[in-house]
Amino acid sequence: MTSEVRRDALKRGLDLHKSGRLDEALTWYRAAIAIDADDAEANSLLGLALVHSGRGEEGLSHLRRAVELEPDQVPFRFNLVQGLQQAGAYPGAIAELGVILAREPSNFFGWELAGDIAREQGDNDGAAAAWQRARQADPTATGPALKLASLEIEKSRFDAVLSLLDPIATAAAANEQIYELWCRALTGLRDWRALRATALSWVGSHPESSAARQNLARAEAELGLRRGS
Repeated sequence: MTSEVRRDALKRGLDLHKSGRLDEALTWYRAAIAIDADDAEANSLLGLALVHSGRGEEGLSHLRRAVELEPDQVPFRFNLVQGLQQAGAYPGAIAELGVILAREPSNFFGWELAGDIAREQGDNDGAAAAWQRARQADPTATGPALKLASLEIEKSRFDAVLSLLDPIATAAAANEQIYELWCRALTGLRDWRALRATALSWVGSHPESSAARQNLARAEAELGLRRGS
């Protein structure tokens, strides 16, 4: 019965955590900890909620405790990595990611997170290498492709941007950032016909988007077309 009460407390806490109600989530997580102070899952979830609520030092103690209790549980290590990342403790976060990736060399989330941390430290080359590894693990994922495309935009390597975006083009209807980067690359290439076609697709998928209409207007102006022609 005690075990069922603990599991129910964790479930309630997790549901509240996902909805952003951190104070209430903490109450339920603490209730689970009160039942079993050495429950790794409870420590990990409590630690992450504390970090998310701005109590990083206390949160990290629970996140580390969860890993000590169950060192083979990758989700607990990921929670610790996120806590360390949010605290700016990058060497520790990288060390934990190293453990994960040594065990699971094709772990998509691990490589994407490694790229994010490298980017936060200003290591764009390291970020690009890690995000490329993430793409190898999941070629259909939008996140790493978009992050790599943003780096290429900064370098004005517009053809490279298009190469990165083409494989994920079908996701553009759900993710406007794809259209945004696509249009920036086509503008950089001064390919006004392709820009008009892309902007028209963007307007069709997101008629409320002012950025889509602005790109369409730019393309039509460059082509010497009147709006709507």
